[in-house]
Amino acid sequence: MTKSQYLSLQDAALLVNKSAQTIRRLIKGNKIRYRKYKTPQGFTYLVEKSNLIHYFESPIEEEEDSENLEEAELVEEFDPGAAPLSGYAKTPPEPISY
Repeated sequence: MTKSQYLSLQDAALLVNKSAQTIRRLIKGNKIRYRKYKTPQGFTYLVEKSNLIHYFESPIEEEEDSENLEEAELVEEFDPGAAPLSGYAKTPPEPISY
């Protein structure tokens, strides 16, 4: 068994190109393995490097996957000189005085 390597929040964030706050959210949600140490200033969190890399490399169902995106249907071309849509006026309505 090999000894796990742990990273600070900042180093972990740099490694996976995310913010330190994102790493904190993963810790809070128990999504990644970490160690917590009490210090005079509060707590220090260290993230397990191999687990962090595995978390971001594992396939996650993403809606942004370009292979699964369907092409948007073009309903109507935009014409800036066209008449406004029904129900909309070119000028705003007069304010109501009470």
